[in-house]
Amino acid sequence: MRMTPSSMPRAVIAAALGISFAIGAASVHAQQPAGGELKIGTLLPMTGPAAQFGPPMAAAVELAAKDVNDAGGVLGRKLTLVHADEAGDANIASQALDRLLSQNVRAVMGTGSTSVTLSLLDKVVRARASMCSGANTGPQLTAYPHQGYFARTSYSQVLQGPVYAQLAIEDGHSKIAILARGDAFGKGLAEAIEQAFKAAGGEVLATIVYDPAQTSFDSEVQRIAGLRPEGVAVIGYDERGKIFRSMIERGLGPRNIGVYTTGVLGPDFWKGVNPADASVLEKVKQGGSVLTIRGNDFGPRLAAHAPGLRTNQFAPEQYDCLVITALAMTAAKSTDPSIYKSQVPLVTKGEVECTNYRDCVRSLSAGKTIAYVGPTGPTRLTDKGDPTTARFQIYAVDAKGVSQPVRQVQVKAP
Repeated sequence: MRMTPSSMPRAVIAAALGISFAIGAASVHAQQPAGGELKIGTLLPMTGPAAQFGPPMAAAVELAAKDVNDAGGVLGRKLTLVHADEAGDANIASQALDRLLSQNVRAVMGTGSTSVTLSLLDKVVRARASMCSGANTGPQLTAYPHQGYFARTSYSQVLQGPVYAQLAIEDGHSKIAILARGDAFGKGLAEAIEQAFKAAGGEVLATIVYDPAQTSFDSEVQRIAGLRPEGVAVIGYDERGKIFRSMIERGLGPRNIGVYTTGVLGPDFWKGVNPADASVLEKVKQGGSVLTIRGNDFGPRLAAHAPGLRTNQFAPEQYDCLVITALAMTAAKSTDPSIYKSQVPLVTKGEVECTNYRDCVRSLSAGKTIAYVGPTGPTRLTDKGDPTTARFQIYAVDAKGVSQPVRQVQVKAP
């Protein structure tokens, strides 16, 4: 079932069209009156190569804002969302960020791409703004001098790489090849998988980087076919349909070798590979978000809030981004990013564990330190804004082309 305007939340529709709910311009540090609105921006991929992730991330932010507002808001102020589309393009994203900052947003939720975020961080730091992404996995962000103005609840590829490497090892494959899109996301994860696979005693026959804008990937796939790998890791976005089709034509499909890829393939993804065969991608394995942890009801609540979403990828992470940011403001007793940024990691690793905004605020009001554990699970952010614990849901495509959960994996940073 495709999303229709009637099945999508109003904020998601607005984000897809680049529409803002709030108006007005001011410095990011201008004071807002007590009891007034508190603007939060979203800078998410509603169009472009990662557009499949924009709707669930936007819906998650909307649900988080509702939960915060239902609990009384932040320091007595209700959240108002201001939306912008980063479109997977650095120039478009930069202009969109300018518009958000001009409207005095106190935090920006996004982006959906490591490359886009890297292109914006200098501007974010100069503006003394705050940004939190539920989708950025590039290890480059750990070393970036963002001065605490950036955090992420999505796991770094340093944690993600070993998961994919272990999947191939468990399937009995000792020789693999990696095919990765030529951006920060693709290159970073390819390096992480390669290092982990080699450390486990395997051999990476080749890591081939491709330009995602090209129309054919036959030459890259042909090079891999000549190496005769036992498994192939494909790191990409929508262009993977063409890649899988080329792989299958050359005997590199999941019926012949192990095939591993990033993110959860949508239930209709197979149609872009072979519209006559729903089982064409059967057994392809993926790693994605965990929606249910220790009784957390995030998955059903998101489905009720935004019926018709085609994927939930990065939704729990982006939900947690907003809740953590709101709790940091509450703990700091300030909505100024230069003040509350130091509290962002602290509210994830205090003494009292809490699983929702309302209970966390009660603990803070009682003078306690908190460890927020949301649908993403325990993140325990470092001072660089990186999660030190990651939970992955492993999926495998079934004969009907649907990705089915297989098991959960938890990884901790060294």
